[in-house]
Amino acid sequence: MKRKLISLLLTAVLLCTASVPALAAPGNISDLEGHWAQDSIEQAISDGWVDGYPDGTFRPEGTITRAEFVKMVLDAIHLTPNSDMAVWLTENSVSVKDPLTLKKYSPAPFSDMDTNWLTTQGWLDIAVNFGLVVPSDYNDKMFQPSKKITRYEIAVMVDRAMGKVYPASQPLTEELPFSDADQIPEWVRAYINEAVQAGVLTGYPDGTFGHSKSATRAEAVVMVQRMLDYTREGIDPDINLTIHYSPPGGSWESPAEVTTQDVRMQLVGQVLYASLPDILAVQDELMAEGVYTHWHPIWQQLFVGTDWNRSEYRAGSKCYNPYASIYSEVDSGSYYAFRELPRMLDSELMIPIYDFSFEYTTENRELWDGYWDNSTRTVTLYVFNPGFHYS
Repeated sequence: MKRKLISLLLTAVLLCTASVPALAAPGNISDLEGHWAQDSIEQAISDGWVDGYPDGTFRPEGTITRAEFVKMVLDAIHLTPNSDMAVWLTENSVSVKDPLTLKKYSPAPFSDMDTNWLTTQGWLDIAVNFGLVVPSDYNDKMFQPSKKITRYEIAVMVDRAMGKVYPASQPLTEELPFSDADQIPEWVRAYINEAVQAGVLTGYPDGTFGHSKSATRAEAVVMVQRMLDYTREGIDPDINLTIHYSPPGGSWESPAEVTTQDVRMQLVGQVLYASLPDILAVQDELMAEGVYTHWHPIWQQLFVGTDWNRSEYRAGSKCYNPYASIYSEVDSGSYYAFRELPRMLDSELMIPIYDFSFEYTTENRELWDGYWDNSTRTVTLYVFNPGFHYS
């Protein structure tokens, strides 16, 4: 099931160069003992998304480049070259303003990346098609892969990896709690705020944020580890999901049902999330019509539909509809908005399907389209006429 959903949907970084043949193992790093980031770095090495140098050092106070950080993030979220997710992104990333017109996403290429290892090894295509790197962010069509990455660039990238493009693109209504906040470019302030709120980035002891400062290798590892901790909070493999659906030839009034543990579940605070790729994989087996999907990297939006219809995807008390304009939320009729924003778990979209803080009644349960059975730890979700627009 998991392999199928990845092919259906999109779903050891070497920090110096990509071609060094031998790497130091976690227990053999000679310059980490007593370092403030020792535990995080050793955990990252053990997990396989970062490595030391062949001479047995890690050089934690060394700097990290843009290219190195991009690879680190992608490796950490398991979005690697030639993976099923990477192939799906290459084939299905679209650039659209009107969701009825799906056009291949093909931004102007960088002029300085043709021979860089990030390109030749396939990492850049993944970063662009996923939305981690947006070419229009960079001047003169130059990525400058060897340039030291700044803290504000890290904030932008980790927000994108966490699926926070929508909140980070909204106007910031409160001041950042840093003494140098007025020096931070306005367009990036909300990104920094989201990264700070998620606990990924923090300020310095002197009260500054230092948005233009370059990060050290140790700082970069710790930030990515915090990002992973945030996105993987509350994963619960013991929750069951019952899907009510309209079978071929059936009706919404008399749905069929199937119970599965093949859907990745996550309980964060009072909200229960489920993997949309997993739900669609189950749904693809149940529905007569094929389910198609497209991904918009810049907005990090997922379009889902059937061969014959692109209608709303209902989950929770409200939903997004692909016919609605970007970011519009209509709380009546057939257009809905989620009670909570979806999350990103690695490179999978997690949608909110139950809110334990919400008081359900017989009347409003139908609006929610799901309910919870505590005795069996089972949540029920109604799935009908798939179509999804995530902002």
